[in-house]
Order: sequence, then C-alpha cells, then structure tokens
Amino acid sequence: MKLSTRAYDTFMFPLELLALKNLRKQLLSNAHGNVLEVGTGTGVNLKYLSQEKISKYVGLDLDSKDLYFPKDENHLIDYEFIDANVESLPFNDNHFDTIIFTLVFCSVHNPEQGLRELYRVLKPNGRLIFIEHIMPRNPLLRRIFHGLTPLWLSVADNCHLNRDTIPLIASAGFRLKQQHYYMNGIFVGGIASK
Repeated sequence: MKLSTRAYDTFMFPLELLALKNLRKQLLSNAHGNVLEVGTGTGVNLKYLSQEKISKYVGLDLDSKDLYFPKDENHLIDYEFIDANVESLPFNDNHFDTIIFTLVFCSVHNPEQGLRELYRVLKPNGRLIFIEHIMPRNPLLRRIFHGLTPLWLSVADNCHLNRDTIPLIASAGFRLKQQHYYMNGIFVGGIASK
C-alpha cells in the first residue's frame, strides 16, 4: 500500500501545523537564483519561495504525472518539472544556486549517491536547504523508530524512519551552516553550503 499524494497532504497536516510550516517559511526564504527542488511532491514548498529572488525553479520527481500541483495565478516564478532520479541528475556541474529537499532523503535508495549528485550540480558557495525527519536522539524513540521502520517502508514508499541524514549531508562534502531540531529531534531543518 502506498499513500497517494493527496492522502499524504492530509496525513502531514498536523505536523505542518506543529512545526513544518514555520520551518519551511524560515528556511525557504533563503532560496535564490536558479533553484532545484528534489522531490517536488504536492508542491507544498512553492508558496514559501520568494518570486523576487528566484530566476528559475526546476522541480524534480520520479514521476511528475502523479503530482498534484496547486495552480496559483499569483505565482510568477518560471518553473518546470522533470522526471528524474536524484541518484543520476540530468544537469551539468555547478548548475544551481539553491537546492531544496524536504522529507525526501528518507526514501532515496542510495542517499549517499543522491547527495553526491546534489553536491556536483550545486554552484560553489551555493545553498542546500533541507528539512528531514531523522532518527531521534531519545533512546526510547530510537527503539520505536527502529521497530516501526520495516512496516513503514512498505506503507510509505521506502521511507526509513531510522535514517540519520545529517551525517550523510556532511560526508557528501557539504558544510552545515544551520541546523534546527524540532519535536524531540524527530525533524531537522537547515542550510548547508558547497
């Protein structure tokens, strides 16, 4: 069983209210220039992007025909969607000023390779903006997340509740500049640079 994109928004609504909405608003205001978003999903991030700062937005997803993207005539950002896998990006080196991913790398089959690809296509001094759920620091929550992961993988399309993405970002070569933890360390948002 897999959550549909519309069901996903409904499922995420309480978490959006509790933490993610404010975190998105705070972090995504830093996006500028030529922007790549990995895992566009339902387009939830687009409303937090500054039209004045962005020259081009590319949304990347494995299957963009399944996307439910809200149509908003007030959004004037030049955007396009591409079907592609983050582990093998169809872009030249040093192509993007900003790369965004939110709640994506928990599901990437080879996150190390995906992050190396993001590093490759990000310009020198470019910004990587991310929000992820990660393995919590609390020992009890860690045990719960480990126990739930096998079932969750099949329900939530390869989503690993027990993946810790922060060390993977650093090992891909990114320099972490900001990290903000929420809800007992279950969620982290931040900015890294190349």
